[in-house]
Amino acid sequence: MKSPEVPKHRKNKATKRRTVVMSCRVSRRFAELIKRFCQLDGHINPADLLRDSVREKIQREAPELYRQLFQEAQE
Repeated sequence: MKSPEVPKHRKNKATKRRTVVMSCRVSRRFAELIKRFCQLDGHINPADLLRDSVREKIQREAPELYRQLFQEAQE
């Protein structure tokens, strides 16, 4: 027998408790460039690209902070 699916609105509430929204302003031209790059690079959307970009920058320039993120998640 198939288990019942969790309603979408409950999934969204759980996600909102674990995440925060961070935003910044960019020029329209830069926003368009980001959208085009996402299409070429295979990112789902600009937010996906920006998350990956920030994660890569922290991993490259502050590797100890990056490692701490995963150590804390395991504890």
